[in-house]
Amino acid sequence: MVKECPKEGTLFYSNYRQRASEQKPRFFSCLFMARFLQLYLGSWLHLSIVVALFTSFSWMYTGGVIDLAYALWVATATYWLYNHHGIFSVRPSQWSVFFSKRWSSWLILPVVGGAVWQIYHHPTVTAPILLAVILCLGYFMRGKMLGLPWRKHFILKPLLIGLVFGLLCVVVPCLTQGYMLSQCLIISAGRIVFVVTLAIICDIGDIPEDGKSQLVTLPQKAGINETRFICVGLLIVACACELYSSHTLPITGDVQLSLGLTYLVTGILVFFTGPANSVNYFLFIIDGLMGLPAIVFWMLKMCP
Repeated sequence: MVKECPKEGTLFYSNYRQRASEQKPRFFSCLFMARFLQLYLGSWLHLSIVVALFTSFSWMYTGGVIDLAYALWVATATYWLYNHHGIFSVRPSQWSVFFSKRWSSWLILPVVGGAVWQIYHHPTVTAPILLAVILCLGYFMRGKMLGLPWRKHFILKPLLIGLVFGLLCVVVPCLTQGYMLSQCLIISAGRIVFVVTLAIICDIGDIPEDGKSQLVTLPQKAGINETRFICVGLLIVACACELYSSHTLPITGDVQLSLGLTYLVTGILVFFTGPANSVNYFLFIIDGLMGLPAIVFWMLKMCP
């Protein structure tokens, strides 16, 4: 049985440190891992990296050269949004205080600058980028016109997450490569459904917190077992979309195999997912599934 590190600031933590001289390697490895996970997962660095991989896969899918600058921009935008979306509930008169207390909030400057650069050099991406911004504002903000934030709706929440990542990570890269909008929508359909599925799976883990905050999600509405089968059904839809895309566009077999294995692994993990799983399970494994297609594709390319 593996013992967890005591929480810092408690009496047990103090006693634990006193015994560290006797078990230094074990103590420091446990403490280091806890701090590392808190920094890497808790600050959304892991999600930002897998989003960059998810975006890069759009060029692998079409056989193009990966635009690393754009993938980094999407990762930076993800990092900023997940860490600093609280600014949407702050009055503009208090923004100076908000930015002075959070140095990483200034990453909004390269995020906005990168969006303007993309629109200037690729005018065709204007609509999807602006639509993604509008969806993000509706997801987090509330007001007279919006009412409650859209994330409060149990269906809109996963749908908006899938649409935003689909627009920025799939549609925009395809448009910059010269594909028509109709082709981009066909290519992105399967991965939008995939991200929607991941968002619903994460809602299963959020049941304890959502219950306290009275936030209604699909697992609370339909039940955990029913939600698992809904996720499997969505993954089947995603596979059907990928098959249609492969028959419509010249897509390589390695790309289809990468997505197929990712959807299969996701379908298996659905039945091992519940409210009892740790937060790290959802932040590292479930979120990490977004980067799996790119990793599998690279592994297939390395095989003789």
